[in-house]
Amino acid sequence: GSTIEGRGVTPHTFHLGIDPSRFDRDCKDSITRADLGLDDDDQVLALYGRMTEAKGQAILVEALGLLNAEFPKLKVCLAGGPIESDYTINLKERIKELGLEENVLFLGALNDIPRYYDCVDLALNLRVDPEPFGLSVVEAMMMGKPVLVHALGGPAETVVDNVTGWHLHEMSSMALANKIADILALPQELIAEYGDAAYIHARKNFTVNAQYQRFVDILTNI
Repeated sequence: GSTIEGRGVTPHTFHLGIDPSRFDRDCKDSITRADLGLDDDDQVLALYGRMTEAKGQAILVEALGLLNAEFPKLKVCLAGGPIESDYTINLKERIKELGLEENVLFLGALNDIPRYYDCVDLALNLRVDPEPFGLSVVEAMMMGKPVLVHALGGPAETVVDNVTGWHLHEMSSMALANKIADILALPQELIAEYGDAAYIHARKNFTVNAQYQRFVDILTNI
């Protein structure tokens, strides 16, 4: 907006729109916990994104190591590729060193990602640098899941802190572990209520139609 400041033009920010018919939390062919070998009483986190250092999977693994003694039923689902990169190979070696092989599931690159939300309790976006938007954040909310995000860039705008999810202001394994522990200490019913709020928020603000209507309204009022 700074490039047009003072030129009589009001800058507006638009977000990417999500297709609610694809990201539908009531879809009938969801992957179940049993499909993934998870137990009903597991506490399941999901980080769905490309396997690169910038996405924060390595920090999440270190946080999981700090939490394992207190939360032995805590599981993490990682979706995305590449699965044979040096980064992913090193990540798997670190998981083995920490004794977390049974706690971390590598789902690989998925074409049907909406099917893999029903089995998780909390979605994560842990991009280390400012995320330009964060499609996975809005997709998770559209599926009725609360999201814990590193509060830089787009996720700081799309997630309402302590309403549709939570903001993490320090990107370290200890800060992340403490925040996850605080969230998991909440009643399951309350976490589900955050998910319901996330669903309503995403459907109201981040569908393709919502962004289209916002554009039309701005043009109409010029």
